Amino acid sequence: MYFKDPGADGTRTYSYRRDSAATTLGLELTGLPQLPGPAVSFDVNHRPALWRNRSADPAVVLLELDRHAEIVFVGRDEAEELWGTAKADEVRDLLAPDSVIVVKDADHGATSYTRDGEEVFVPAPASRVVERVGAGDAFAAGYLAVLLEGRETVAALRLGHLLAAATLHSCGDVPAVLAPSGLDRHLALDDRAWSALRLY
Repeated sequence: MYFKDPGADGTRTYSYRRDSAATTLGLELTGLPQLPGPAVSFDVNHRPALWRNRSADPAVVLLELDRHAEIVFVGRDEAEELWGTAKADEVRDLLAPDSVIVVKDADHGATSYTRDGEEVFVPAPASRVVERVGAGDAFAAGYLAVLLEGRETVAALRLGHLLAAATLHSCGDVPAVLAPSGLDRHLALDDRAWSALRLY
């Protein structure tokens, strides 16, 4: 069970997972290496509080999960906390070379490293922040949606940013998002217009 409690001094989140089925999962039970067919994505989403009173080292466990996924999402700040990797390139070098690595760097932007060595950086548009909870999940959803359509990496990163920005604008769990036509217009902007984009 998970609760989100917005307040004037920020949003607090509460996860109640003790004795749940998910707490018994280990690498041998996830099935990540055995899944056929669709690509497996993994979002590091490190939550230190969930590792309290556990003997496993989150840096080791999360790195192992990363190396079994085909698409990995990780925040630059959480990667630095876990593994001491201060730069996006260092994260790429640490993780499996056969994976697509997406390193999110808050309001700076995000970098995608593809299997064929392509490196694509897309800056995050300026955005009003009401609360940050859920923005990382929204980013991953946008990126994966475009990837499933077979479109280019720049569009995937841009849609990730657009959905993350919509989430940042709202305390609710279902934020208002641009209509498909509006999203398409934003995705089609040239680099200069994208860099000047303001989402308030």
